[in-house]
Amino acid sequence: MTRDEVQERCRALIIGPLPPPLHGMSLATEALADHVDAISSVTRIDVGPGKARRTYHVRRIVRVAFAVVRVIVNRRRARYLYLACDGGAGMLYSLVLVAAGRIAGYEVFLHHHSYVYISHKKRLMTAIVRAGGARCHHIVACTTMARDLRDAYGPTVQARIVSVAYALPSARDRHAVSRPLRLGHLSNLSVEKGLAVAIATADALGAEMAGARLVLAGPATSPNDRALIEAAVAGGAEYWGPATEEEKHRFYSSIDVFLFPSRYRHESFGLVAWEAAAHGVPVIAFRNGCLTQEALGDGGLVLEPNDDFVDRAVGQLREWARDPALFQRASACATRAAARARDAGNRQLDELARLLAS
Repeated sequence: MTRDEVQERCRALIIGPLPPPLHGMSLATEALADHVDAISSVTRIDVGPGKARRTYHVRRIVRVAFAVVRVIVNRRRARYLYLACDGGAGMLYSLVLVAAGRIAGYEVFLHHHSYVYISHKKRLMTAIVRAGGARCHHIVACTTMARDLRDAYGPTVQARIVSVAYALPSARDRHAVSRPLRLGHLSNLSVEKGLAVAIATADALGAEMAGARLVLAGPATSPNDRALIEAAVAGGAEYWGPATEEEKHRFYSSIDVFLFPSRYRHESFGLVAWEAAAHGVPVIAFRNGCLTQEALGDGGLVLEPNDDFVDRAVGQLREWARDPALFQRASACATRAAARARDAGNRQLDELARLLAS
């Protein structure tokens, strides 16, 4: 049997949202598909809505229906089905695809990118777990997520840790702290992701340190969020707009501290916070999913969700501004934490890729 014939038989189906648009879930799915494709051939099936808003569910239903057809058609050639699992109402699409994969005889790998159905047990996820069966592999980002998933859906759930830190850039050394401080916040900009709190933190710091500035990047998700951004710009903030991968590198290199006061209920890893750390930028964030003080170490400050973010953040920023050596230590620790996370994520991804290509 030739190598091409072996690859044809060993093909895995990779199903999930693929860029564009670019966000944590699509970025991680594309990176995994590229990794597996370097070892064996894969079939990529995009079930994301693209950039559609008004026709979101119409496009998703069409793409999921098409994906089900391809799952059935490829059942004799492929052994593995990898699916990036939706959160919220999108779990219904995941349920259909998991059930189709199980009926067609695939070994199913379900990658969890949302914490919303882990922190609060959901009936749809219970149905997905049952549809996947005892042999379904549940891929999670950290040991905390694995424990919480088993607590919610039973101790027999097969949880496999693959940190999405594999999608991080290589760690970079950091320049000295700026005077005055430049604070950064990048995400799909919304109140839930921490936009208003980041602005309030910059305003509070600016009342103490003349010239301290907030730099925002990312698309606004609603008219209210756009109004917040416009008001912040009028008050002296910078707004870079949606950022490409190249622009993201420039963004992280232009700031001193990354603010991530996200209360987004789906947050599982906080990839943008780890991207900042990889650039040597200390992080101040709310604890969310796998983003914990233990994971970040001395590379920043991770607060509990009920903490006063503005007060605690300004206190930490004050210390870093007064003591550049302390800031440099935090910067170096952030770089090391991101490098460790990236190395671990790549090892875990290699193991998964070899399995999907076996």
